[in-house]
Amino acid sequence: MKALVLSGGAGTRLRPITHTSAKQLVPVANKPVLFYGLEAIRDAGITDVGIIVGDTRPEIEAAVGDGSALGIRVTYIPQEAPLGLGHCVLIAREFLADSPAREQACVLTDVRMPGMDGLELQAEIAARLRGLPVIVMTGHGDVPLAVRAMQAGAVDFLEKPFEDEQLFESIRRALEHGSRFAEENAGVEE
Repeated sequence: MKALVLSGGAGTRLRPITHTSAKQLVPVANKPVLFYGLEAIRDAGITDVGIIVGDTRPEIEAAVGDGSALGIRVTYIPQEAPLGLGHCVLIAREFLADSPAREQACVLTDVRMPGMDGLELQAEIAARLRGLPVIVMTGHGDVPLAVRAMQAGAVDFLEKPFEDEQLFESIRRALEHGSRFAEENAGVEE
C-alpha cells in the first residue's frame, strides 16, 4: 500500500516563520510537523510513501532522508510549480501505478483545499474510479456538509480534531471497501 504526501508549498502565509525553513519542517512540540503525518501513515501500516516536493526539496530530503529512521520508504516526486492537487496526482502516476493490481486503496481528503475542494475531488473520483472509497475530513463541518459527503458515497466523515485511533478505524473500514474495489478492477487498464 502507498501514501502520497504533498509537501511542495512554500509557506508564504506562514511568514516570517518560513523565511528560513520549509513550512513542512516547522517544529511543533520539537518535531517537524511533516513527521506527525509520516508517523501516522506508518502507524496505519503504510510504509511506501511518495512525497511531492517543490523549492524546499533539499531541506525536506535532509530532514526525512530515505525514511528509514521513521520506518518508511520514501520516494521524492518533484513538482516544478504549485499547480494544485490534481497536478500532484498526475505527476505521481508512475509512483502510484507501481503497485499490485489487487492492492487495497482509499482516499483521505480534506474539504478545504486549494484549487479543488474535497467534495469536488470525491465527485471526480466517483466519476473516474467508481467504487474507490473516500474518507472526508474537515475542521469546518456541519450536518448538511456531512450529509452531502455521505450521500455522494464517502465511507466516513471526520470532523477535526479527531483522535488517531478514530482515523485508523476509518481507514480500516475504507480499506475493507477498497479490497472490494481492487477485486472489481483487477486487470482493468485505463
